[in-house]
Amino acid sequence: LINFDGRIENRNNLINELGLSKEISDAELTLTLYKKEKQNCLQKIVGCFSFIIYEIKRKKIFIGKDHLGIVPLYYVLNEKYFMYGTEPKLIFLTNLINKEINKNRVKNFIIKSEEYYDECFFSGMHRPLAAHYTYIEGSEIKEKRYFKFSAKINNKAFSKDEWIYDFRTQLAEVIDQMVFGNKDIGLSLSGGLDSNTILGLARSKLVKNKIDRIGCYYARFVDLKKEDYENSNEDCFVAKIPSSEKIKINHVDIEDTDVIKEINANQKDKPEPDYDATRHVQTRVNKACKNDGFNIIFTGFDGDTVVSHGYESIFYEVMRGNFFTAYKEYNKDRFRKKLDSRAIDFIWRFVIESYTPYFIKHLYKLAKRDLLQHHAAFFASEEVRETIKYENNKRIYNTNGRLLSHQSDIFNSRFWQHHFEMLDTDIAYMGLEYRHPFMNREFMSLCLNIPFKLRRSNGFNRFIMREAIKEYAPTEIVNRVTKSHVGEYYNYSYEKNFEEMKEQILNAPADINEYLDLDRIKNFNLKDPSTLRKNSFQHICVLVNWHNMNNFDKS
Repeated sequence: LINFDGRIENRNNLINELGLSKEISDAELTLTLYKKEKQNCLQKIVGCFSFIIYEIKRKKIFIGKDHLGIVPLYYVLNEKYFMYGTEPKLIFLTNLINKEINKNRVKNFIIKSEEYYDECFFSGMHRPLAAHYTYIEGSEIKEKRYFKFSAKINNKAFSKDEWIYDFRTQLAEVIDQMVFGNKDIGLSLSGGLDSNTILGLARSKLVKNKIDRIGCYYARFVDLKKEDYENSNEDCFVAKIPSSEKIKINHVDIEDTDVIKEINANQKDKPEPDYDATRHVQTRVNKACKNDGFNIIFTGFDGDTVVSHGYESIFYEVMRGNFFTAYKEYNKDRFRKKLDSRAIDFIWRFVIESYTPYFIKHLYKLAKRDLLQHHAAFFASEEVRETIKYENNKRIYNTNGRLLSHQSDIFNSRFWQHHFEMLDTDIAYMGLEYRHPFMNREFMSLCLNIPFKLRRSNGFNRFIMREAIKEYAPTEIVNRVTKSHVGEYYNYSYEKNFEEMKEQILNAPADINEYLDLDRIKNFNLKDPSTLRKNSFQHICVLVNWHNMNNFDKS
């Protein structure tokens, strides 16, 4: 028996390999592959999914999750029940288990630790991890990673033209797979490179599945202060994108929104605190897509992270001793961004960062009060802050010897699962579904191995992507090096609600209060220069509201 949720993107390849009918469902396809390959089936399936298989004869349960944990799944296993669902609230609706808080998860949320990240916020509930499979037999649970991103970059011998061709054709193939069966698609658009790469390829002949309509929607912030408008205005770039009978470009007017209040008011039944400061924009764009009949929404989500900002190319030259080459690229980057070039800035950011052992950096940061406990974990109680070890800081701040592994560390991060689970909770109730081409496992693996010189060149980051789509997107967008600010309403709202947020945190439930330094919260003010402290303050406020709205049983 199988219960499958999600989508297989390489289904045609698997169908041909197994000699199956093209009409087979993704669930049947997965079950057929599992019968043949057992847990190794997950090495072959590319897509976003979670599924549970029950082997009746062996009385064994198998759970599979995609590489990023895009599709949510939760379960409870005890001596009486095995219950599962896409949301914790569905399990609690049975009234068969108590709703109790997992204090370890709360504590580590406050100090931004990855420890216990694999645990659910609800005590006794499990959340299968991305890129892992789980076997359950009786009361025994065995979980094992089946996939991990790993870089094998060849920086010495490569063909620029071949890499550009492979990049373009593989991304087009991913889009083609995601379009399959949908004649009308929506696109969350901006004047930036990522979403226009998706649009440019989707409208090209490289995508073989026929698309009848593409509805493009971008946010226009209509109530900004005058000084903030220029940095948030996408109109001048979007105006360069050609529309047609098939492709319609629409703006969605986003009025001034009390973002903090909206975030806090929408915590009920969420699997965990959802603190996304741009969700108000996504929600309004999604509604516009839905109103125009588009139920599938493509995005350029995190294309810049996947393809890479390319600063590793500068580090690479520095570590090879090619300081002049590295400095030239640094200067070009600053010139394109209309920023001053300073030799001391280059030395500090790239040379010292490359050659200084981490323990010296750690001592320097400790003296400056610039470590995890001074920023993201600033509001934790002293007792909790003392649990932050040297290794916790090293994991975040150390760059020594990580040139080849830094991007793969990001790809393997557990943050993705949090982000996508929160996204799924919102969009599923709207009857919509996202498609994120840059998040395809095979395409991410390709990007992980892009030679450094193709990641950044002549002052352009994502150089390979710019070269790959220059025939498919307006020149002004291909050459754009700035990003639009989408968080100004959040900033206005933060200032407006600051004192109320503080009051809510000071009155936090005991489950949260015991891990906080209330004096630090009382003395915190808007003039504090640390962005990380400000973010952490807001995240704790969301945690409090999430706890208050979800009616926990007393343990």
